[in-house]
Amino acid sequence: MFHENMPSTISKIVIIGLVALVSSLSVRNIYYGTVHKPWFYLLVLAGFALFLTAKLSLFIKGELLSYGCKSMAPWAANAYRVGYWFMIVGGLGTFFGPVI
Repeated sequence: MFHENMPSTISKIVIIGLVALVSSLSVRNIYYGTVHKPWFYLLVLAGFALFLTAKLSLFIKGELLSYGCKSMAPWAANAYRVGYWFMIVGGLGTFFGPVI
């Protein structure tokens, strides 16, 4: 298997810790009904639109399943990356409002 792409133990701990933190704060906000900045969700939708546009360019070429942006055109690769960042920032902003 490709071991050079495997995250280190410290990386795994950090990733699991961040996912646990995000999950626990999201559950707390949902439980108490406090979503501080719901308009951040528009950023999630914009990011998903960019992501979907980039993926559709691959579907049109005939690639039904792909990982990453290696086989994408430069504009599609940029839209793919920006879309992911928009979805991440929008999701964090929706649930963590004043913290960001």
